[in-house]
Amino acid sequence: MKAWRTPDWSYDAVYERLTADYPESKVKKLMELRVPGKKLPAFAEDWPDLFGRLYADVQVHDLERGFADRLSKGGFTIGKDLLRYRIDWRAKCADFIAPPDWKVTHSTDRAIWFWGCGLGQGLTVGEKKILEEINGVFARFVKGEDVQWSQQGPKMMYRLKSNGEMDMWEDDRWERGLEGWNVMNE
Repeated sequence: MKAWRTPDWSYDAVYERLTADYPESKVKKLMELRVPGKKLPAFAEDWPDLFGRLYADVQVHDLERGFADRLSKGGFTIGKDLLRYRIDWRAKCADFIAPPDWKVTHSTDRAIWFWGCGLGQGLTVGEKKILEEINGVFARFVKGEDVQWSQQGPKMMYRLKSNGEMDMWEDDRWERGLEGWNVMNE
């Protein structure tokens, strides 16, 4: 995300850039939460990187967690009414969309959703094998079948790990995401 109309290299530039898309009252609270003391936090490489991370949090990460939390509290069952998943795996053909050093991004997962179609040579036979399990979960969910797992709760999700294996993962960013959701939705 840091390539999306990236601000200059300062706290004030990040603050000003975020206020272009969000109310200043919300940006002020978000910056107080995530950038205490107006010092570059350890989780960011530089100010443009911080902007990308904050923007992704507001647009995707915090939003997804807050929405899942509200649905769960409203009676939805995770695995039945809502399917949470995380993709840490990247197909080789995603290199046609983004350089490998970008790792897994929102756009590199196109190789999964469109079976590599239109991206170089597409998915390899081995990559298709990797995707069988998670695509099976998606298919069962879309058919309305219950894909619940033994570990219950809104923090739990399917994860396709970077090595191509699937597991259940407890969202270690849950609380952080809810903090951001709450700041932006108070």
